[in-house]
Amino acid sequence: MRKEELFSVLKRLAVEDHTESDCLLVMVMTHGDKDVLYAYDGPYSVDRLWENFMGNGCPTLLGKPKLFFVQACRGTAFDKGIKLGCRELDSDCFEPHKYIIPTTADLLVMYSSYKGHVSWRNPRGGSWFIQALCVELETNGPFLELLQLLTAVSRRVAYDYQSNSTAILFGKK
Repeated sequence: MRKEELFSVLKRLAVEDHTESDCLLVMVMTHGDKDVLYAYDGPYSVDRLWENFMGNGCPTLLGKPKLFFVQACRGTAFDKGIKLGCRELDSDCFEPHKYIIPTTADLLVMYSSYKGHVSWRNPRGGSWFIQALCVELETNGPFLELLQLLTAVSRRVAYDYQSNSTAILFGKK
């Protein structure tokens, strides 16, 4: 998808009436690097994904979770891992509340990799992150809170997947 096409889709989504919606979930799967993602015609700042949904940008989603899942590399560093065992609101306030919250208060962004690092995928099975997210949503979605689900996704990626690249294990690129 070209950048302008992506931005147009996000803009149209932001002006829709989400009154009956409980949340917004946007999933992006692409290539990336430090603070940028790639469209068909070039890079763009990752912040462009949620800029239309912050603050008053999408009034019918105010106070509702806006979830962004980003499957993309965030650099070129490899995480070599480590073997386990190697290292030992006021409830008594009755007045109508008028307060200001940060524009990012209901925004959650989960990346498939840590800043500066590659994101792993299997040529046949696909992204480790997306696979783990799907399994956790199917298995535990109805039972766990979002933070618990996302923690389980991170745990699943850490324990259920492993690179077979000896170059990474021995510090060669």
